[in-house]
Amino acid sequence: MKNQLFKLLLLAVVVIAAFSFSNLNTHSSDLNAANYEWQQVTVVESVIEMGIGRSRIISTGPNGKLSEEKILNLFSATGINFGNIQKNDAKISSTISNLSNQGWELVDVTTGVSMYGQDNSDGIYMTRYLFRRSK
Repeated sequence: MKNQLFKLLLLAVVVIAAFSFSNLNTHSSDLNAANYEWQQVTVVESVIEMGIGRSRIISTGPNGKLSEEKILNLFSATGINFGNIQKNDAKISSTISNLSNQGWELVDVTTGVSMYGQDNSDGIYMTRYLFRRSK
């Protein structure tokens, strides 16, 4: 009985210590987050046949200001347009390079795909780039 009580007490101490450390870590990262300004860049590439979609690079700066730059659709009248993909890659790389030169650090990249239409032939590819820099 004493052995079981000791094990239970030891488990309680470990759990309390783990939660305390977890809260300390969260608080510490919150303080670090306050030392940065953040910028989100979203790339939306249209996957609609005949090239009728809208593709954009959308940036939201730390001041909340929105900027939008047109890029080319992934499809043209003849299907996948690899030239458009190459031009989009160059613009996206240029955007990332410019932000890096301004002191922004790429922190996270998230991607998503949404397909729709009768045969799921239309849709968008979306990539979000999260940047930060010291205040």
